[in-house]
Amino acid sequence: MSPVATLEDSENIGPHLADDLRAVGIATMDDLRELGSIEACRRMEERGLHDCLSALMALEGAIVGVQWFTLEPEHRRRLRDEWYRHGS
Repeated sequence: MSPVATLEDSENIGPHLADDLRAVGIATMDDLRELGSIEACRRMEERGLHDCLSALMALEGAIVGVQWFTLEPEHRRRLRDEWYRHGS
């Protein structure tokens, strides 16, 4: 995976989502990779930012380096199940 200069340079992350990530202390892709998509979404949800189920798929795709809709269906299902299992 090649490094990206900013969050916005990553797959699936536009200016609004990048601003929301920064608002919860996630300033770089390294920060996002370290926390993971689920924790990043939890932080945004706690602050009332972004539609987190949609953001969850977008962030996971950014971490993996693909457009979210190309994530394998099983991968998306596991993420969704994990998200709902923890009460989000």
